[in-house]
Amino acid sequence: GTVLEPIGLPVQYAVLLCPNQHVSTPAVYQRYDDIGVFTTPLPAKAPLWLSPEEAVDGITALGNDLTAAAISLCREVGSGLEMLSEANPWYTAMSGSGASVFAVTKTQREARILAGRLLPYYPTWWASSARLDHVDVAVHSA
Repeated sequence: GTVLEPIGLPVQYAVLLCPNQHVSTPAVYQRYDDIGVFTTPLPAKAPLWLSPEEAVDGITALGNDLTAAAISLCREVGSGLEMLSEANPWYTAMSGSGASVFAVTKTQREARILAGRLLPYYPTWWASSARLDHVDVAVHSA
């Protein structure tokens, strides 16, 4: 079964970047299975991160196993991650099975500046700064 429980998330600032490319979720999972690189399973209990540093450490440790598979199907995912990483944010990753990517910054100002810098160079992409401070539930298998 599926268990829903609250998850703790301190206030964080981020830049969301989408290359306006579709990545098929079934295709990403198939490629993931083909690649065969599997990591440690998710923890049985949802994390409670009390500080932004704990949250960044936690999401870094969890990672996103689908990233390599998505990049192999949509090079823009890799390009987006590279663009965000060049700004030296706190953390960068892909969201779900792609193609959206994000960067966590230390301040709201940094997020707004980074989002504003990206759009003139990539006018067909979508970018926005965001405040992340509430997640209703975490989902995991029982």
